[in-house]
Amino acid sequence: MMATVTLTSIVAWLTLGFLLGILYFGTLRWNVRLLAQGRSMALALSLQLARFAMLTTVLGIVAVHGGGLALLLGTLGILTARAIAIHLMRSE
Repeated sequence: MMATVTLTSIVAWLTLGFLLGILYFGTLRWNVRLLAQGRSMALALSLQLARFAMLTTVLGIVAVHGGGLALLLGTLGILTARAIAIHLMRSE
């Protein structure tokens, strides 16, 4: 059965991916600071594992419930957040 694609669903999957990307790359920044300052290696490793677990879990749920198009749109949202995060880091 073919899923109906609406503008609302496209915007929803893009937004979900973008918010996931913001969270993912925001915690990456925090993780880099922990490592650069020589703080707790256990905390940095735990944060890294949590980041990967969050990303794979959400993308897996998106793929199961939304299908391939939803997964692609969510990934596009993540990549958009990545581009913004890189731009913001370069301007600091």
